[in-house]
Amino acid sequence: MRFAILGPLDVRRDDGTQVELTGPRGRTLLAALVLDAGQVVTTSRLIDILYGTTPPAGAVNALQAQVSRLRTALGGHITHTPAGYRLDAAPADVDAHRFERLAATGHLTEALSLWRGPALDGLPDTLGAAAARLTELHLTTFLAMVDTVLKNHDPISPLLTGTGPIPGLPEMITRHPLNEGLRSRHIRVLAALGRPAEALTAYEEARRLLDEELGTRPSAVLTAAYMAVLRGESSHAPPAHPVHQDRARSDELPNGLTSPQPAPPHPARPYPEPSGPASPESGLVSGLPEQVPPGEFAAGQTVGDPAASPPSPKLHDTTTEKPERVGVPTLLTDLVGRDAELAAIRELISTARLVTLTGPGGTGKTRLSAEACAHVDTPVYFVELSPLADGTEVPQAVLSTLGLREGRLLKQGAQPVTDPFGRIVAGIGDRPMLIVLDNCEHLVEAAATFADRLLAACPGLRILATSREPLGITGERLRPIPPLALPPSGIDPADALSYPSVRLFADRAAAVKPGFWESAHAGELDAVVRICRALDGLPLAIELAAARVRTLPVTDIADATDPFAVLARGSRTAEPRHRTLRAVIAWSWDLLDDDERTLARRLTVFRGGATLKAAQEVCGLPPHDVLDLLAGLADKSLIEVAGTHYRMLDTIRAFCAEQLAEAGEEERLRQAHVTYFRDFANLADPHLRTGDQLDWLRRMDADHENLLAAFRHAGTDDALRLFSGMTGFWWLRGLRSESDTCARELLARLGPDPEMSEEFALCVLSAIVGGGPTPELRPTIERVATWMDGFRAPHRQPLLWVLWSQAVGPPDPALAEELIAVQATHDLDAWTRALSQFGWGLLALFEGKPARAEEHLLPSLAGFTEIGDRWGMAMGLTGLADIAEWTCRREESLDLINQALELVQTLGTTVDIADLLCRRAQNTLVLSERSGAAAPAMLGSARADFSRAAELARHAGAIELIGRARIGLADLARLHGSLTEAREMTEQVLIDLTQSGGDWFSLDEIRVAANLTLGWIAYAQGDPDRAEHHHRLALSSVYVQRNRLQAARVTEGLAGALLLRDDPAGAAALLGISTALREGLPSDEPDPLRLASRCRAILGEASYEIAHARGLDMPKDRLIPVVLELTPPA
Repeated sequence: MRFAILGPLDVRRDDGTQVELTGPRGRTLLAALVLDAGQVVTTSRLIDILYGTTPPAGAVNALQAQVSRLRTALGGHITHTPAGYRLDAAPADVDAHRFERLAATGHLTEALSLWRGPALDGLPDTLGAAAARLTELHLTTFLAMVDTVLKNHDPISPLLTGTGPIPGLPEMITRHPLNEGLRSRHIRVLAALGRPAEALTAYEEARRLLDEELGTRPSAVLTAAYMAVLRGESSHAPPAHPVHQDRARSDELPNGLTSPQPAPPHPARPYPEPSGPASPESGLVSGLPEQVPPGEFAAGQTVGDPAASPPSPKLHDTTTEKPERVGVPTLLTDLVGRDAELAAIRELISTARLVTLTGPGGTGKTRLSAEACAHVDTPVYFVELSPLADGTEVPQAVLSTLGLREGRLLKQGAQPVTDPFGRIVAGIGDRPMLIVLDNCEHLVEAAATFADRLLAACPGLRILATSREPLGITGERLRPIPPLALPPSGIDPADALSYPSVRLFADRAAAVKPGFWESAHAGELDAVVRICRALDGLPLAIELAAARVRTLPVTDIADATDPFAVLARGSRTAEPRHRTLRAVIAWSWDLLDDDERTLARRLTVFRGGATLKAAQEVCGLPPHDVLDLLAGLADKSLIEVAGTHYRMLDTIRAFCAEQLAEAGEEERLRQAHVTYFRDFANLADPHLRTGDQLDWLRRMDADHENLLAAFRHAGTDDALRLFSGMTGFWWLRGLRSESDTCARELLARLGPDPEMSEEFALCVLSAIVGGGPTPELRPTIERVATWMDGFRAPHRQPLLWVLWSQAVGPPDPALAEELIAVQATHDLDAWTRALSQFGWGLLALFEGKPARAEEHLLPSLAGFTEIGDRWGMAMGLTGLADIAEWTCRREESLDLINQALELVQTLGTTVDIADLLCRRAQNTLVLSERSGAAAPAMLGSARADFSRAAELARHAGAIELIGRARIGLADLARLHGSLTEAREMTEQVLIDLTQSGGDWFSLDEIRVAANLTLGWIAYAQGDPDRAEHHHRLALSSVYVQRNRLQAARVTEGLAGALLLRDDPAGAAALLGISTALREGLPSDEPDPLRLASRCRAILGEASYEIAHARGLDMPKDRLIPVVLELTPPA
C-alpha cells in the first residue's frame, strides 16, 4: 500500500486502486500516522492533533473508534501498542520519505517530481508544523536543483517555465516573495538567457519589496547578482552562498543576539502528475551545495516531528553530537581584531586549569570567552555573575547554570548533600568540563575562594574567568585583554582600516548605515580615527559610538567625544578599572535628556530586565511616556530588547545605579519593585492552576531573578506574601531546593514565634518537603501540625494539603470522613474540588477500595481536564494507573502512565517525571514475565527507565525516588539471579535513608519497599529467618500507614518464609489473606505467582485451594492480626 502526503492525502493499494477515506478526522488521523510511518505515535499526541487544545471528555474512546474505522478501511496496517498506535508501512511506501531519500542522494529532479500540491493539503492546522517543514524542504531542494542546472550548463529555459510538476522560478518567487536566494537565481537565469533588461527589472522589484515589507536593503547575494548584470557577466555558475537566503528579518538585537523567524508562506498550487526521474548531479555533497542551511534532522527524527528544526534534504544526521554548551552567548557579529588573543586563550585553557582574562570594562572579555568556548571539546557552562549582589550567591548561580537548581544532590551511597557547594561537587564529580565565571570583579574575593575550592574538589574541571582584576590564587594563569590597536594621529585615512579599532567601527557602523565606509569622505574618515583614539580603542565604547552614525554625522560624534577625553583617561586616584569605561558611559549618559536619565537610573532596581508594564509601575514616570523613553534608551544602546523585557548592559547598569544612589531614590524604588513583584506573584499564582499555566510559567521564568530579588529585599510581611505567591511556581518547575532555601531564610527572619497563618504554614511545609524536618525546625513543625490538625475550613492556599500529605501521609479514616463532610458545606472552586477528589481517591486506594477510588479519581481527572491543569491531569491519570495496576490491567496502566508522563514533561517537573518513569518500569517488568521473546527488550526498557529515574531524582535531591529507582534496579538483578548485587544495592538504600535523618511519610514507603526486596532475596537464598525479619519490619510500617496493597505484598513475602519452614499450607493461607487484602484479586507480580505455583505443586490443587480459602474467607478486621499470628518472630 502506498501513502502520499505531498499534496492532498492519497492512499493506493498495490494494484493502484484508491482507498476511500471518509471524514476529516479519519484523514487527519491517517496523515499523523503516515508522517511517522513505522513508529509509534502516542495516544496523547494523536488526541492533540485531532482535537487541538480542547479535547472532549471521551477523547480516548473517540480515538479508538476512529482507529477502528481506519483499520477497516486499510484492511489492517495499524497496530496498537501500550504507548499508542503505529502505521505498519515502510519508508519507501510514503512519498515524503522517498522525497527526502532522493534529495539526499542527489536525485533532485526525481524528488521534486513527487509533489502534487501543497504538503498535507486540506488538513487542519494541527499538522501545520509538519506541512511547513516539508514545504521548506521542497524549497531547499528546488534551489539545489537550480544550482545544479547552472553548474552543469544544462538548458536553463525550463527554470523559468517549469517542467511537469516542477514549478519555474517565477512561480516559486510568488510563493516565497522574500527569498533572496530565489530572486538572485532568477536574475542570473534571465541574464544568462540574454534578457538583461528583465533581470534589472527583477532586481528592482526585489529591492522595492524588501524595502516596503522589511525596511531593509538587498543582501550581498542579491546585490552580487545585480552587479553581475551591470558588468555584463552572464555565467551559468551558481551563486557562492547558502541555498537559503530567506529574508524575514527582525530588528537587530544588541550584543549579537538573534530572534527566531516564522516559516515562509506556502500558497496552494495544483500540480500535475509526476514525470520521470533525472540523473544525479556531480560535484555536490548529497545533491546540495556545500553550504547547507541549519536545521538538519537529528538522528532518528521523522518527517512528522513537529519539534524538528527547519529541514535540509538529509533524512538522518549521523554527525557526532557536540559537547553541551549551556549559557554561552550566541554572537551575531564577527569578532574583529582579536585573532592573537583568541589563539592565546585557546592555548591557555588547553593547558591550565584556571585562566583569568583581565582588563578594563568594555575590552570584550565576555565576548572573547564566549568565542573561545566554541573550540573546547568538553561540556561548557557559562555562568554570568554580574546580576549577583552578594558573594554568597555565586554557588547558587553555578547550580542554576549546571541545571542542578531543582533540588538537593545526593552522592551515590552517601549522605545527602544539602549545601550549594557540596551539590555542585556532587554534580560535577570527576567529569571533564569547562565553567566560565563571567564578570567576577564585583565579587572577586568570593569568586576566588569558590574557584579555588571547586578546582581542588573536581579534578576534571577547568575554569575560565573574566574580571577587571586577577582572582589572585595559586595556579591562576592571567591573560590581559588590551584595547584594540589604534592608528597614529594624522594617518592617511586610506590606511586606517589596517587597524582593528577602525575596522571594528567601520563594521558596526555599516550594520546600521550600509555603505557608510565606502561613501565616507576624507573628513569623515579622519573623524573615525579621532573617535577610536579618543575612546582608547575600547570595543564597547567604539560600538556605542558607531551605533550613533544612523542618527548623527560622524564628525558630530567625534566632536562630542573630545570633551570627555580627559575623563576617559581618568583621575590617577580612581580605580584603573573605572577610568575608560566610566568615560564611555558618561558620554552616553550626557547624550540623554532628563527624562531618559531618570528612567535609566531607575531601571537599575530590576534584575534580568523589566517589562513595559513593570517599568511603568515601578519607575514613577507618566505611564504614557515610558514606552517612548524605553525606545529612546534602546536606540542609544543603553538598553537591549530581549523578548518582552528591556535589559540594561551590565557595565551601563553599574554606572546608572550610582546615579540612582546619588539621587537619593534607591530605597523608594526598591520598595516599589518589591510591591510590584509581590502583586505579580500573587496575580500569577491562580493562573498556574488553569489551562494558561504554561504561559504564566514562562512569564514567571522570565522574571525569576526579579522575583528572588524582591523576596530578598522585602520586609517580612511582603516576603511572606511573595513566598506564598511563588510556591506554585516552585512546585510546578520542580525547584524544591530554591523553595527550601527561601523558606528557611524567611523562617529565620520571622523569629521564634510568628503569627500563625496559611502563608506561614506553607513556608514551614516547604522547608520540610525540600530539606527535611531538621532539628531546629521541629518546634515550629509541631506548632504547624497542631494548627493543621485543628483546621477544618477550606484553605486559601490550596497547595497546603499537597505539601501536608507529602509530609505526614493521608489522614485516618475518621478525620477523613469529617473533612469530607466539612467540604460538602463549602462552595469550593473547581481546582480545589478536583484536588479534593484526587485526595479522597488516593485515600480509598490506600484502604484497599479501588472501585471507590475510581469514583473519586474519574471526576478529579475530568475537573482538572476542564480547567486545563496539566499537573492535575497527570496526577489523576497516575491514580487511575494505580487502580489499573491493582486490578491486574497492566497494559492499561502503562498507557495511562505514558499519558501522564507526556503532561509532566511539558511542565519540566523533574520529580514527577522520575516518579512516572519508576511506575512505567515496574509495569514493564511485570509484563515482561508473560511476553516470551519480547521479554529481554522489555527488561532493557525497564532498566533504562529505572536508571533514568535514579539520575533525575539525584539531580532533584528526591531521596525517596532515588531509593525507589535503585530498589527497582535491585529487583531486576534479583529476578535474574544476581542476589549479592541486589542485596548490596538495597541495603545501601536503607543506609542512605538512615543517614538522611528523614522520618517523613514518603521515606517510610521506601523503607517498606526495601525490606520487601531484602525479604525476597533471603527467600531466594533459602534463609527463612532473614526473610521473615525483613517482611515483619515492612509489615510494622504498613500497619501504621494503613496501606492495604503494600500489606498484601508483605503478606506474600511472609508466605514465602513459611514455605521455607516447610509449611506450604500456612503459606497458601497467607496467599489467601493477600488476595483478600487485594479485594479478591490475585497478584500478577512474579514473586507471588511463582510462590503459588510451588505451593500447588507440593500440596496438590485441592489441598492448596482449601488452605487458600482459609485465608481468603477471613474477616477483614482479622487479616493483619492473623498474619502476625501465623508468622511469630523466630
